[in-house]
Amino acid sequence: MPLKRILKTVLFAGMAVILFAVIPAAFFFLSYYNSLKSEVVARFSQKRWNIPSRIYSDSAVLYPGQSLKDTGFFERLARLNYHRIESGRVSERGEYSYDPKHGRLTIFLRNFAYPYRNFGGEIVQMDLMGRNQTIESMSDPESERQAPH
Repeated sequence: MPLKRILKTVLFAGMAVILFAVIPAAFFFLSYYNSLKSEVVARFSQKRWNIPSRIYSDSAVLYPGQSLKDTGFFERLARLNYHRIESGRVSERGEYSYDPKHGRLTIFLRNFAYPYRNFGGEIVQMDLMGRNQTIESMSDPESERQAPH
């Protein structure tokens, strides 16, 4: 009998600790984390930094069969200050157009430098399919050269 009573007491004390200590501590930790996260996001999204794009941009490897929606591609374009314009009217570096009806994305890339080589901005056209905006094909609309699969 005493063992059963001790076990009940320990179990009751353990449940009380969980109920009155662990759960409130987890709640306060999550509240603090969320407030800290929103403060960091607010501070970094308000200010535009005056840093050249080659420092804060990065390369993205794109290939047929890849889903643009899953990679957050359009969000990346917005972060890199690419501007969306009317379909088929891309004429300057840093512009893109997307025609969801026909599944066609056209981007006029900016100039960029790799080690030992500079690339001039060029126009890239992608044919997309499906809700996930999967790349079906990629081409250079001026030379009509297809990217390899």
